[in-house]
Amino acid sequence: VPGIDASDIPLIAVVLILLATPIFIWCGIIYFKQIFNENPVLTVNSSGITEQTNKIFTGLVKWEDIEDIKIIPYMDNTYWIGIVLKNPTKYIENEKLLKRQNKQRDTIGWAGHIAFTSLYYKKQIGEVSYTMQYYLAKSKAEAN
Repeated sequence: VPGIDASDIPLIAVVLILLATPIFIWCGIIYFKQIFNENPVLTVNSSGITEQTNKIFTGLVKWEDIEDIKIIPYMDNTYWIGIVLKNPTKYIENEKLLKRQNKQRDTIGWAGHIAFTSLYYKKQIGEVSYTMQYYLAKSKAEAN
């Protein structure tokens, strides 16, 4: 770089900058895409639940495949929503991911196969919870 003497910058700083720059650019692109993403992060309707809170999401989880829904309070008016599946292998194809989900559930006292937070819709958690419980009860009543 013109005007900067190479002896003023330690070699380790140059190496760290060269390694970190592509990571920062990649993260910037991902976050920039998210700004213009208009897809809803959670859809609850008569078909089932679709959550898209991160890049790896399950897709539509049908009501007949859901055993229970757990809503666990966290801090700062945030909640963890756990969907307990009757057959988790149907939705989690990757064996390693399934084992990790089960291990995580056992270690932190969590009971669910698919888990996500209410971070994106803190104010509407009451409505979301009520709607999920309503459709789950309706599905169970129709099954009987």
